[in-house]
Amino acid sequence: MTPVHLTFLQQCVLMILATTTLGSSIKPTRQDLENYLFKEMDYDKNFPPNKDNVTDVSVQLYITDFNSESEKEREIEFTLSLRMNWTDHRLDFTRNETKFDVLTFGDDIVDSIWIPDLYFLQERKSILHGLFKNNQLVYIFKNGSVFYSGRFNIKSHCVMTFEKYPFDTQKCPIEIQSYALTTNLMRLHWNGDRAVEIEPSLDPLKAETSPQEKSIETRYVYPEVGEFSTLKTEIIVPRPSGSYGTVVIAPPVILVLIALMSFFEDYNSRIGNVTQTLTPLLLHWTALYSKISIDSTMYYLNFWMLGNLMTISIVLVTNIFIYMCMRYKKLEVRYML
Repeated sequence: MTPVHLTFLQQCVLMILATTTLGSSIKPTRQDLENYLFKEMDYDKNFPPNKDNVTDVSVQLYITDFNSESEKEREIEFTLSLRMNWTDHRLDFTRNETKFDVLTFGDDIVDSIWIPDLYFLQERKSILHGLFKNNQLVYIFKNGSVFYSGRFNIKSHCVMTFEKYPFDTQKCPIEIQSYALTTNLMRLHWNGDRAVEIEPSLDPLKAETSPQEKSIETRYVYPEVGEFSTLKTEIIVPRPSGSYGTVVIAPPVILVLIALMSFFEDYNSRIGNVTQTLTPLLLHWTALYSKISIDSTMYYLNFWMLGNLMTISIVLVTNIFIYMCMRYKKLEVRYML
């Protein structure tokens, strides 16, 4: 074999080695990882990560806006970010030689993976925010850890009591539970001591969460199915005393003062002026009750309004007595003349 042939063979061997080395150095792209996780691994989003073991899901709520409070409907409405974290070993890509440590997906891929089927027990209406796409995202880490975040608007029922109205403070429970997965498949945990946070600008709105070791509750038990893990917190909604105090307290006080001023007027017009304060007082009382549910009782408000009503009534009776005395005195003088 001539040297020319040896050189040609050597060149072929070198080219093959170079191509093999270059190919081995090319790492999977993001698209390759997506195909690997969701297609090649036969990923099934309809089943939890561990069919035979429990999947632990940590939950965090961040309330960004308190939209409204309705005493009549007994409900509150707020906007929050729901964050969840769990481990799905089917999404583990540590064996892949890749430059990615975490994959970030938006609304398009969220529907392709398993998401805990949580719901709010007191929920009357919930909306997932979004303009062109839903406001939700998923981080998938190299070891299969999954972080989910979504932005929701929740309208929730709240059992309100109005005995101390308008100086009452409502405690509205928020309970989160899995709808279909029992505790042998999924358990919920609060994500640390600050699992329920409220935007500081919403002060004095507060949240109370049970301690971490007591966060797993099984409120609902069905003999045929099992028990469901439940997380509970309370949103404390104090009533703004300044504005409510002005609306509730000021009008009766003004009406009582007007009634008392009748003692400085001519006795012939006193009764009419005092009577005119009774109608606004009763209308004000009725208007306050129209703002809350019909089966509620406001003890503090009733005592306050009854006190003002009795004060005006006493002023009215006193003026009637004065009027009768003055009239009788006039008749007596005429009779003597």
